[in-house]
Amino acid sequence: MGGSVGWVGRRKGNHVAAGLNTIIPGESVPASARGSAAGSAGGLMLASPVFREILPDMKRVIGAAIAVVAVGLVGVTVQSRREAQQSGQESKHASEELRARTAEVADLRGQLENARRQVEQLRSEVGDLPRLRGEVTQLRQQLAQASNAVERARTSQARLDEQLRLARETREAGERAGAVVEPEVSHAPIRFADLPAHVQAAVATRYPGIPFAEVVRQQEDGRTFYQLEGLDANRREIGALYSAEGELLRQSRQMEWDGLPEPVRNTLASQAGLSGPANFREIWNDDGITYRGWIDHEGREASFAITPEGRLIQYEVELAR
Repeated sequence: MGGSVGWVGRRKGNHVAAGLNTIIPGESVPASARGSAAGSAGGLMLASPVFREILPDMKRVIGAAIAVVAVGLVGVTVQSRREAQQSGQESKHASEELRARTAEVADLRGQLENARRQVEQLRSEVGDLPRLRGEVTQLRQQLAQASNAVERARTSQARLDEQLRLARETREAGERAGAVVEPEVSHAPIRFADLPAHVQAAVATRYPGIPFAEVVRQQEDGRTFYQLEGLDANRREIGALYSAEGELLRQSRQMEWDGLPEPVRNTLASQAGLSGPANFREIWNDDGITYRGWIDHEGREASFAITPEGRLIQYEVELAR
């Protein structure tokens, strides 16, 4: 069989398949022979008892391999799902943390804006210090004026008490001499809370928020009156006279030169010898409104009364001493 292909029934050299004849190494095989040999080898392999013997084992091995691969794929799938779920939870946690950090940043921005507003307010208040100092100085001046007014009121009260004493002595002397007796007049300082309730209500309605520090009960010819003195919101003196029934009978209000009506200022300016404003009051009663005051006239005190139209109805200068 030299130089030809021989088929033998044993395993040797390069196997075509388990249990088949082998090609003797080193020999050349024609192409046509290789094709027919392959077909014959396939048929022989399927019909081989050895192949049939190992076929069940091969199926089990292949099935086991497929099962292993399937289990591996299932494990990979489960692990991938777990990893995906874990990644989703981490992503959700990261999103929640991002929202929380965003809210914190927004809160910090709000606090910063509030701090900026407070700084601006402090700067504004510091800038207002000169104006506040001026207001304090003005209040001190007004307080000094109020103190002077209180002192004048006390002096007036002392004069009034002296006049009442003289009037009482004159009355008593007249009674003893059989003269006509003048009506008795009395003045008694009281507290605002001691006023009748309806008088307090009338005062509160007419002068809301104005504290009346001085209240005097006057009794004249069997009638009772209430004289009140205080300061308004502009720290100016204001006075009121009420009847026992709570009716406002008279009102007086302190005035500045610039607050007087122009006709009144013109009338005062036309009077020779006036050196400037001193003390002015606007008086209201049943007769209407008049402007009364005391002013320096060539070194002497002059009192006057002028209508709102500028008509001088009273002007008296004290006698030289």
